Amino acid sequence: MDKLGKIFGPLVAILAIAAAVLSFLIANQRQMFRNRASTLSNTVATMVDNLDADNSSGVKKAVTFTSASETAPKEGGTLGWEAYKTSEKMADNSYKGTVGKATKLSNDVNKQRNELSVAINNFVVGLGYPPNVLNLSNLETYQKNLPKLDQFLQALLIRDKLVLENINEIGSIVHSSVSRSYMTCKYDDVNKTLSDYSVAPAFSSFKKEVQEVKTREQEFVKGVSNSIEAINEYKDWGVSSTELRNSSAQQLRAYMERYVADCRKIGAKLAEMKVWKADLERMKSEKKQIEERFAALETKNVEAEKKIAELKKKYGVDMMEVNNTDVLKTMPALEDIQGVSLKTSGKILQVNKKLSFVMLNLNNKQVIKGLNLAVVRNGAYIATIVIYETTDNFAMANIHSGDINNLAAGDDVILSALDIAKIKKMQENVGQQHEEED
Repeated sequence: MDKLGKIFGPLVAILAIAAAVLSFLIANQRQMFRNRASTLSNTVATMVDNLDADNSSGVKKAVTFTSASETAPKEGGTLGWEAYKTSEKMADNSYKGTVGKATKLSNDVNKQRNELSVAINNFVVGLGYPPNVLNLSNLETYQKNLPKLDQFLQALLIRDKLVLENINEIGSIVHSSVSRSYMTCKYDDVNKTLSDYSVAPAFSSFKKEVQEVKTREQEFVKGVSNSIEAINEYKDWGVSSTELRNSSAQQLRAYMERYVADCRKIGAKLAEMKVWKADLERMKSEKKQIEERFAALETKNVEAEKKIAELKKKYGVDMMEVNNTDVLKTMPALEDIQGVSLKTSGKILQVNKKLSFVMLNLNNKQVIKGLNLAVVRNGAYIATIVIYETTDNFAMANIHSGDINNLAAGDDVILSALDIAKIKKMQENVGQQHEEED
């Protein structure tokens, strides 16, 4: 026994020491596992607390953990050791349910983040940001893209401000403006909905003013075009009504300059016609006075004209060859070209270049309407005139060929060669008739 005791004694001591060491190692390892489990539980609880801070999901209250301490040697909360043991003992999987709530919250927050990232990307792309550039889901590029997003949104605000300022600058031309209210979207607290942007009401006044300017411009062009068509006697228009109706703003400016130039020409012609009208009225008045002055002499001339007619018929005397003025005054007015003397001559008393006629010192006893006279000066031919009016004291003629500007008072007039031949022919015919009668 002593020998066995000597043999097993040390062995037992060794085993006891080994058991003590093993027990120490196991206890130490168990404490490490407990510390790791405590760290994991505390991390999960902290993560849930952070994820649920602004979500109001209620998971924060369901997932809790309190680490063991000197004053509280046992862990607390739904992730603590006691909760785990109770769940295992009751076999109700409440511990796993708590962990599942934390997992679900994490998944929900991740899904929310991804959906927000997609929504923000679609939103900014819809506002004009280049597609496939902004990535808010990637943690590495997230911080880099946020300033870009903010810069883009600030650029949009500046753009909208400048657009509105330019619209109102244009609007000031037509005395109108657009309110900034159309850029604001209002929230309905009762129905929890966003209202539409009030674009149409904000632009209604502006649109009305612009439309009135457009209508006024159309009516103006229409009026000017109609005036061109109405004044159709003026053949020198520098612009047509069709050009005006189809013109652009720049073309219209050039066309209106032409139109104004044409109006000035028409005004000048009207002023000239006014002068002509005054001259004509004056001449009519003078003519009337002359006619009235000599009307009294017509009665006295009746008997003398009868006597001269009898003498001409009886003796065949050509009274145009008689130089006695008194006898000439008593002669009757010529009725046809046959009575015109081949030696008929006279002078121009007055030249009216504006109205293109001349006054002659010949009367209705010497010439008739339609008679052609040649105008000569120092024996040189100048023009041909035709009688259009005769009185007892003077005759008036229009220019037939030549230039009125070349005529002057004092120029001689003689019977034209054409009418001389005509008169001779008629006189020959009359002579033949007399011979046949005899």
